[in-house]
Parts: sequence; C-alpha cells; structure tokens
Amino acid sequence: MDYKVNVLMMAYNHEEFIGQAIESVLGQKTNFPFRLIIGEDLSPDGTGQICKEYAAKYPSQILLVQRDKNVGPYVNFVEIYQTCTAPYIAMCEGDDYWTDSGKLQKQIDFLDNNPAYGICFHKSIERNEQDEEFITNEGLKDTLDIEDLVKQGWFMRTASYVYRNGLFDEFPNWFFKVKATDYVLHILLAKGGAKIKFLDEVMSVYRIHQGGISANMHSNKYKSLTERIELKQFIDKHLDYKYHEHIKSQIYKYRENLFYFLRSKENNTLAEKWQIVQLTFQLDKLNLRNAFKHFLGK
Repeated sequence: MDYKVNVLMMAYNHEEFIGQAIESVLGQKTNFPFRLIIGEDLSPDGTGQICKEYAAKYPSQILLVQRDKNVGPYVNFVEIYQTCTAPYIAMCEGDDYWTDSGKLQKQIDFLDNNPAYGICFHKSIERNEQDEEFITNEGLKDTLDIEDLVKQGWFMRTASYVYRNGLFDEFPNWFFKVKATDYVLHILLAKGGAKIKFLDEVMSVYRIHQGGISANMHSNKYKSLTERIELKQFIDKHLDYKYHEHIKSQIYKYRENLFYFLRSKENNTLAEKWQIVQLTFQLDKLNLRNAFKHFLGK
C-alpha cells in the first residue's frame, strides 16, 4: 500500500502511556492511508508486549520495529526515520498523544495546498505528573522559518508537527552527540528555506514526567548548561555562522549561568576550577590575578 503519512513513535518504558498514544493515532479520520511505525527499544516494563498486541491486531496500519538490544533514543529515532517512504512524516512519542481525530487531515491538507511550507505544527497541552497543564505557543505568529528557530529555540512539541519527507539528506555526525535531538531535527528540516506553518488549535498532549527525555535533560544543571553550549556551537557551525551574532549571545548567557553556578558550589573539583578560570576570560568577569586566586582556592 502507498501510505501518504508515516507516523513515527519511539517507545521505551511507556507501559502506562503507550496504549493511549497508539489509540490516538489509529483514531485519526483521514481520506488517505497512513502507517504507524513504532520503534520499541527493548523496554524492561510491559511496553514491548503492548506494542506487539497492537501490531498483531492492526498489521496493515502498524509496523513494529522491536529491538533485541537497547540502542538508545537517538539511534532508535534515526533507524525508524530511515524506514519512512511516505511523502509526509508525523511524530508522536509513546508517552504523548493526539487529542483531535482530524489532526492529520488538517495538517496534510495545508501542506498539500501550500508547497512553500515544509512543516506544519499546532498548539499542545503540556502536562506534568501533578496534572498541572498549560497551553503552548499562545500568541505565536502564523508563519515561521529557520531564523525563528534560531532565535526562539524549541517551540514545536514532538506530537504537534508534520513535515515533508526529504527536506534534508542525512543526519550530521554531531546529531548523536547532543540531547536536544527534537530541536536539531527542526533545524535540519528548516535549513533549506522551507516555511513553517502554525495552526492555532490544540491537538495534542505533551507529557513531562521523570521517565521522559526532556525531564532528564534538566535534572543536572551543570550538565544541562554545558550541553546547551555545545548544542549552540554545533548549530552555529552547521548554519555556516549565518546567525553567529545571535547564537553567540545565547552561548554567552549559558556561560554566564554556568559561571555563577560553579562559583556558588563548595569544594569545586580541579576541572571545575579550571573551567571557572576559562569562563572568567570569556565573560570578562575577573582579571587574570583574581581568576587564578580562585583557581588556587585562596
């Protein structure tokens, strides 16, 4: 069958959520065929069994890629992405879900009728473990592009966007070295000049929980800040330094936060002390004498 949309779903330790995620995809009402591709990364809980049951029940709508060893979220994503042959790709991770049965039809109708646009996304509900929630992207403009991604950062929640297949050739090597792969994917998709359409409708839920990737990214402040600096440096180079001044200012802010975080710690390691010295020069915070006084602990 020639599917018009491949829906990618990464699943790992999502036993509590995976059924709702799959049902929300299967419940889409469209005038075109679509297929759900699930990358199940050898979860230690019951996620794999649930996925097997759904794949057996809906063999024409679900392709299950089940690992015999855990490969991690980034390799898992790239490998199921590379199985996509449909002209459009949608995303819904195993701990998120769609709330509007007409979501895919609306987004594909827009992209079909507007070839200058490569991505279409919408508002989401962001919900945490206390069931507190807020709606993302209130007041966002109708059309965005690569410059908005560079300046505003990550604003498209994973379950909210659909994009044209083939907007970039391959994943750069540094893709596997950073944590914010969702955001990097957006950069890769928009680099060639494709416009981004924002639909002012809530059509998905993005969960924040301890087992989620985004929650784990921010659990260690030092690691989070250093990873953000590295990410911005990779993006700056990948975009041929076209937005260097703006990215440089973002890196400066992250370095400044890292500087004050390290200065507030007690008993810094030797490596951290040396990093403080380096940051002092990058931020013009201290002169040479005071920088090395801090390094020596005096």
